[in-house]
Amino acid sequence: MIFVFRNSTLENLFPKEKYVLGEYESPLANESYENYLWMNFIPPLPSKKALLLEISKLKRNLDTSIVTAKEKKISILGLFLPEIYLSLNEKDEVEKEIYNFNQYVIQLSKDNFNVSFINPDTFKKILGKNYFSSKYFFSIGAIISPGVINNFSLWLNYFERNSFSTRKKLLIVDLDNTLWGGILGEDGPEGIKTDGSSYPGNVFSYLQHKLKDLSSNGVLLAISSKNNYLDVEEAFKKNKFLNISLNDFTVVKTNWKEKSENIKEIIAELNLNEDACVFLDDNPLERDLVKNSLPNISVPDFPEKIYEIPSFLEKTFHYFFSSETILDEDLLKKTQYEIRNKAEKAKIEFSSKEEFLKSLELKGKIHSSIKLIIPRLSQMTQKTNQFNFTTKRFSEEDISKLISSGEIIYPLQVKDIYGDHGITGLIIVSRKNEKEAELINFLMSCRILGRDIEQSFLEWCIFDLKKMGFEKLSGKFIPTKKNKLAGDFLKNLKIFGKNLKNSETNENTTIFEFNMENLSNKKIDKKFIKISKMS
Repeated sequence: MIFVFRNSTLENLFPKEKYVLGEYESPLANESYENYLWMNFIPPLPSKKALLLEISKLKRNLDTSIVTAKEKKISILGLFLPEIYLSLNEKDEVEKEIYNFNQYVIQLSKDNFNVSFINPDTFKKILGKNYFSSKYFFSIGAIISPGVINNFSLWLNYFERNSFSTRKKLLIVDLDNTLWGGILGEDGPEGIKTDGSSYPGNVFSYLQHKLKDLSSNGVLLAISSKNNYLDVEEAFKKNKFLNISLNDFTVVKTNWKEKSENIKEIIAELNLNEDACVFLDDNPLERDLVKNSLPNISVPDFPEKIYEIPSFLEKTFHYFFSSETILDEDLLKKTQYEIRNKAEKAKIEFSSKEEFLKSLELKGKIHSSIKLIIPRLSQMTQKTNQFNFTTKRFSEEDISKLISSGEIIYPLQVKDIYGDHGITGLIIVSRKNEKEAELINFLMSCRILGRDIEQSFLEWCIFDLKKMGFEKLSGKFIPTKKNKLAGDFLKNLKIFGKNLKNSETNENTTIFEFNMENLSNKKIDKKFIKISKMS
């Protein structure tokens, strides 16, 4: 449930099964909730002095609300002046205080992992210019007019997706009449429309800039198009108006196969799940073929009218790719997949997988400054599905509590001769007592799978637990539709040459136990990766 701090009538705007509305102007909640939403508005007041006093009161209200949230997630809508104040004289000072208030919240969001700022400009834009009605405010105390309930529902959908859902990782685009105007095979490399100085080229120029922006914020780009590759390569080289290069795309599939087949190959190369991907194509037939072949991929309806593309992109990209926070790990994603692809291409040069893995010179570092990487650890638990023992999701607050309670966290950063893959492994262990530990979760990022790192990582952690005095490690594997890879790993797992003790429980959950009491103190056979703790 989400608790809403509010100072206006909002009863009809929020679904009661998910939201609890606080008393008017009360910054307190009688119970503890999972999440909090602060939605206080500047009401119509007759003087500048009254407005300034109201802003000051709302700031005190906010500070109390943040304390009430007790480090639970709290999302705060910035302040703004309703349309009724457009003709207000001497409003500069009021606007300055609103600006200061919003900057205060933005700084809070930077300093506190549980605080996030909701941009009031985006809020107003989605609601539309008729969001305020004097009739409804002065009759029932509603600053948000019931007449914009559909737009409010749209905004609420965006808010929930941004706050509680995982953004997509990959955008796959068609070329002809999607990335550029026209058909390359007919118009030639310099005849396709992408000149930003005139219509319709300016629309496709806009789209290309939006793709570049997505890429710079950690979204992977790929191409699936029915075209000759050499023609596409020539277009990117010769068309001086293109605002994006072929190198901006992590994978390029331009041939005459069905696009769904190309997309399957793209997903396989990047080791992603279908539901992490979005596909853009102007052709409704191609969209339907992809939907039927790959039902878990998101395939939005591309506009028929070219001039509607920019507004379509704004809504679509916000819906699928927006995120409250962009981590350094996100910004490096494209580079990290390129590192992985270089290794995969080099793989064919070796006669065996063992030789290939040895050539990578893999090195792993266990982070010791856990508090500095809390956002990344939380993100991994939210996003990782294929190799994840329990798929239990942890918020940043949850990770902080684990640290505070003395639980043991092993984040693994992996490097090879091609570059740094970042923090891609995580094991969380709970102290049951002085001699027994419980594996709460074990997960590995999809981009590092296939390197035989999983067992070495687990053995390193078990050996470390042994040195800490633990004699037994227990845990469980909970199967889902997506984590079969982790289940297969567990079935074939031998730790230091010993079998795990397993037993099946309800719903196929596997309980396992490993006795460390007689574990030899000899050094670990690190196989293909050398793991050490960061100093």
